[in-house]
Parts: sequence; C-alpha cells; structure tokens
Amino acid sequence: MRSYSELRQQQDMTFEICGEQFTLGHCSATMYAKWEEDENKAELNGQGTAEIIMQMTNRVVLDLLSAEDGKRWKALQKRPDGPTIAELSDIRRWVIEVQTELPTMPPESSQAGRARTAGSSKAA
Repeated sequence: MRSYSELRQQQDMTFEICGEQFTLGHCSATMYAKWEEDENKAELNGQGTAEIIMQMTNRVVLDLLSAEDGKRWKALQKRPDGPTIAELSDIRRWVIEVQTELPTMPPESSQAGRARTAGSSKAA
C-alpha cells in the first residue's frame, strides 16, 4: 500500500542558508494554487523579476515555517550577509520541487530557424 503519511515523514524539508537552518512544513494544493495566482498577478502588474523572486520566495517560505522560524527568516533578510537573489531563487525552486515532488528543469534551448525535413517540396 502506498502510504502518503509515511512518504511525508521521510521527506527532508530542511535547508540551511547564511548559517541558519530552517525546516519547512507541507503545503496544501490550495496554498500552492494561491502562490501561482499571486505570482501571475505580480508579473501582470509589471513588477521586476528580482522583486517578484524576493516577494514570492518570502511568501512561500513564510507560509511553510513555524512562527518562530518565520521570525528568524525575516531577521535573516535584514542582515548585511543575508541571502542573495540567486540563493532566494534557488530556495524557491527547491521548495516547489519538494512540495510538488516534481523537479523544475530549466527550459531546453531550441535552434533558431525552421527544422529541416528529409523530403523537399517541388512545384508541379
């Protein structure tokens, strides 16, 4: 039998950044859908990429931390040696991977121009 309760218990939800360790809880499907909706709204409102990354990472992480860990996360953001935008982006990507159990892969590059075909077309 597939036990989702056991799978949740086995999942490592801990990360470390800037010497601080945090353990995330699990999110519901409703919470994840709200994150997606909020991110889409931010993009439509013309917010810059760095601003969206910071806001959405903080939102996702704070939604999944205990109240005490949430206070530590907020304090970490204010430190001069706090997380970089690249670290925040990576944390957000990792959180979504572990919450959805789907790896987020960078898009593959495509070649410019039309694909070549084996045959050729000739006018009659």
